[in-house]
Amino acid sequence: MVLSTRSFRILAVGLTTFALLFFASGCTSSRTAQEVAKNREAVLGTWEYRTDNISSLDRGTFQVIVEDGQLRGRFRDKWRGNLEAQVNIHGTHMELALDRVRISGRLEENRFRASVRSGFWDVSTNGNRRSKGYFVAQRVQNGAVLDDVNNFGCPSLLREESYACSPFGSE
Repeated sequence: MVLSTRSFRILAVGLTTFALLFFASGCTSSRTAQEVAKNREAVLGTWEYRTDNISSLDRGTFQVIVEDGQLRGRFRDKWRGNLEAQVNIHGTHMELALDRVRISGRLEENRFRASVRSGFWDVSTNGNRRSKGYFVAQRVQNGAVLDDVNNFGCPSLLREESYACSPFGSE
């Protein structure tokens, strides 16, 4: 089969577009496995926390662990009891996502200072009300990665591009 010049150009543009979209979608990670491991090491363990000006949490502990290659948080709150959270870290920034509560802030030497945003639909006022509060935590016990330490919390095959370390891991 002989391709005409026009067909060849269309094919080349299509392949180039596909390649650009593929790489732009995050299939190549800019973070190395060592950076992922260092970030995880900074948050793994047990933390004691207290809050101010929020009704959704009071005080208690939360534990950050690696479960199936993903960071998870397990809260034991004085007021709400046991809660699960998704944990995301980016350098010194950490975010904890609970039901309708987002805790987002900075890590500084075994301390975590964050703001809390909770949103809900309030029928009585016909509007979306958001409350904002403050969250302070201190790590009281370091934790170890549940996977092998040389594994960086990722499956052994193709560590940097594995499911656990890719940007698609949370999908």
